[in-house]
Amino acid sequence: MAQLARVQARNLLAFLGDAESLDGPDPFTPELLDRLGSTLASEFATFYTFDGFDRSLRTYIACSLEARYAVPHDEEWHRASKYARVGPDDVRLWSDLLDRAARDRYESAPFAEAFEVIDCAWTVIATGGHEGAMVCLHRQERDFTEHDRRSLAVLRPHVAALVRNARARRRLADLVAAVDMAGSGEPQGFVLLADNREIEHASPSARLLIRRWFDERPLRLPALVHDWLGSERPRPRPLVIERNGRRLVIEAPTRRALVLTDEPAPPACLTAREHEVLDRVAEGRSTAEIARLLFVTPATVSKHLEHIYGKLGVHSRAAALASSGALRRRNAADESFVRDQ
Repeated sequence: MAQLARVQARNLLAFLGDAESLDGPDPFTPELLDRLGSTLASEFATFYTFDGFDRSLRTYIACSLEARYAVPHDEEWHRASKYARVGPDDVRLWSDLLDRAARDRYESAPFAEAFEVIDCAWTVIATGGHEGAMVCLHRQERDFTEHDRRSLAVLRPHVAALVRNARARRRLADLVAAVDMAGSGEPQGFVLLADNREIEHASPSARLLIRRWFDERPLRLPALVHDWLGSERPRPRPLVIERNGRRLVIEAPTRRALVLTDEPAPPACLTAREHEVLDRVAEGRSTAEIARLLFVTPATVSKHLEHIYGKLGVHSRAAALASSGALRRRNAADESFVRDQ
């Protein structure tokens, strides 16, 4: 038994050493979780990070064995989220709650039947800010023991450090991307976001731009920017807001970094009819629909679009909307997303 404990300790140290050498955005990989499960004699190992307030899932990483089972991970998190309410200084076992006979019948955990799991061990770890983390182990044939509980408890401070290191790597990558995009000479600022799009850091110039353009204190992301950021994947086109001869251009070099640029608005160069055509484009109308609404032929609409593209230096409807601000004007009229000072 002592020899087995020494082997397990060496394997855990090797696991932690390899985890600390990761350079990606996450604290674990499926391969590392495979090793963790194997070291602690578990078929499944799963890692979560979640919002500490509403328990919404942020990061989900599972060992490779889970892919063989047709259980969506969001369903698994729905089950696991109630375990995330366990205090952050504890290691819990499913066998603490139910005897073996009840667990054999899968009476209280349908997920266990899907994964053929007979016992689980999990621990919740405070990792700073609003974020928490949870490590879960699952066995298919035998119960966890007090020795297993102590082994998982030993990992807790190391896992917290791994999560913080991964967060720092993401922040650095976001900052580098934001700085690389800067340099145009116009007033600029950058914002770093958490996974739930809360503002984690805003540069002084970014805070000034948010107050100037949205009349809000830069504590939360303005609703317009929040909606835009979630509108497309992997990355939305720049958001352009025009007012009083200037425009604010917001770009997302990564999904957790924003660059804000305040610059002169380009001079108006479209005719009234071209603006009318572009407004119909902003409504999502087809060329034929625009022609019917404006009482012209589709060929005439196409010609107008050709002129618009040439004047704006773009090659698509989406790019024309972003460049001209027609979509912004439509949103402002219909949904009052933007309020002029």
